[in-house]
Amino acid sequence: MTDWPQSTANARHTILLVDDDARVRQSVTLLLRWAGDWEVVGEAEDGESALALAAARRPEMVLLDRWLGDSDGLKLLPQLRALDPPPRIAILTADPTVASQALAPGAAICLDKMTPPLELLAALRTLVADY
Repeated sequence: MTDWPQSTANARHTILLVDDDARVRQSVTLLLRWAGDWEVVGEAEDGESALALAAARRPEMVLLDRWLGDSDGLKLLPQLRALDPPPRIAILTADPTVASQALAPGAAICLDKMTPPLELLAALRTLVADY
């Protein structure tokens, strides 16, 4: 069994999960809650819900699926970045070739959905530490 390092930080960062696959949202939510330094402030399965939740809950970070059932996740970037304060946006995708497309309009990082859990946590922690 892997001895996964949990955070020893007292700070809890807020995050909104946006993915049209409930299994992905559920898995990431469990990982972030286990890690201890994240508060999942909402889960959305489509673009409209994502924008409404982000506006209402003002998360520090949005973990955004590249392709949603009703929209292209990248098309949400300008609207998410227009929030005050703007959240950090991490794109989560099954197609890692979209990294350059995702980063151009304002995403801070692009992660493959196959990223191992510890690497995903490390990337998200680095992202919040850099701001």
